[in-house]
Amino acid sequence: MVRNLVDAATLSGIIELFDSEFVGAVFRYGLLLAGGVVSGVVNAVAGGGSIVLVPILLASGLPPSVANGTLRVSVLAQSATSAWTFQRRGVRSDRSLMWLGVPIIIGAGVGSFTATQVSDQALRVVFGALFVLLGLYLGFRRGAPLERSDGPPSGVQWKTVLGALAVGGYGGLIQAGVGFPLIALLVGSAGCSIVEANAVKVRFVAAYSAVALIIFALADLVAWTEGSVVAVGGFIGGWLGVRLQLKISARWLQRFIIAALLVSGLAMILRTFV
Repeated sequence: MVRNLVDAATLSGIIELFDSEFVGAVFRYGLLLAGGVVSGVVNAVAGGGSIVLVPILLASGLPPSVANGTLRVSVLAQSATSAWTFQRRGVRSDRSLMWLGVPIIIGAGVGSFTATQVSDQALRVVFGALFVLLGLYLGFRRGAPLERSDGPPSGVQWKTVLGALAVGGYGGLIQAGVGFPLIALLVGSAGCSIVEANAVKVRFVAAYSAVALIIFALADLVAWTEGSVVAVGGFIGGWLGVRLQLKISARWLQRFIIAALLVSGLAMILRTFV
């Protein structure tokens, strides 16, 4: 009789545990881990993984401002690892381009500080509009290759400096989708090949992400536990993406990204005004 009561009490406790916080926590962190994996795979295969990750961070319950700051933990981890991988594989960054890191980091500092001053409601509208515009751009562009300039610029090119400031500011403010204008800047204005541009890009992103992360952390806009889970997922996704990139159709992956951009962007805008 007593044993049956103890067993019933234990079972009731287990049921109550699974009905309350435990299942919610498992689902939430499982979603974040999966989001990190998907982001890592997308970055390895096609780029733009942060575009996928932001809606997942928001879906996990983080406010837009905290999601924007927490994203930087994963971005810093992924870009630093990618830079190390390029180095290990012998893809060197052109030292003559490293000066571009200065305006990029300055722009990122200004953009990150600005992001800490923006309300969650306004940031949700910004994210929503940006995602819809990026989705339309990716959907309608014809995919023509970027035109490479004749070679690295001699001396300081002010249009390149202004472009670097703008890209850095965008990366500090939003981050999602920054790879597109940064690659365009490095290929079109700095004379890099695509491979060289990727190697330089991840170094710049790692550098300005460290600055952005400090600014968001000082503003108490980083959820470190969630960011660490997403970063672990990013490592796994990057490892998988390298091995799957020859098997996954980039075209279908791009279609998935476009659909995710349009749906999540419209949902954010509607949630704000409806």
